[in-house]
Amino acid sequence: VPQQLGASPGLQRQGLAGRGVLDPAARPALLAELLPATAPRQATAIRRQLEAACLGLDASAAARELLDRYRAGLAARQLLDLDLVTADAVALLDADPEQAATWRERSELLCVDEYQDVNADQAALLCRLAPPAAAAGLTVIGDPDQAIYGFRGADPGHFRRFREIYPTAVEVNLGRSFRTAAP
Repeated sequence: VPQQLGASPGLQRQGLAGRGVLDPAARPALLAELLPATAPRQATAIRRQLEAACLGLDASAAARELLDRYRAGLAARQLLDLDLVTADAVALLDADPEQAATWRERSELLCVDEYQDVNADQAALLCRLAPPAAAAGLTVIGDPDQAIYGFRGADPGHFRRFREIYPTAVEVNLGRSFRTAAP
């Protein structure tokens, strides 16, 4: 049974109240429903292409078409996919300036750990919640040499571009690791 989303005014305005969250294990079944004449080997390739499209790793026309079809299938079933939630949040904040302002006010202090492992959607969401002109309460922590989630769309380049996006940010470099210090 999918978990139901609450009925907050913002979710109601965006038509999301009452939607369920798709179990990731159910994605193949939904794809089989949407693409019934697909051979099993082809279905595996399509699932991989969809996963890459959800993570922003495949922007080909075929991947975009597949993702659009998948999103339509989710919408028809009143479901959200967790791999798309961040991109959907960015789209909702872009579409509803009042809601975006409310979330910026509620997110006065933000801390992002492991910033080297954020993907494009996560970086975009952070910019919506903490725009450069109003990011005094933003702290990011990470080490670009420790990036490990490239397979999930993470790009350590976001870490390097942080200074360009937030030019007034104060940078603190820790020259010593306290995790591995001798007792």
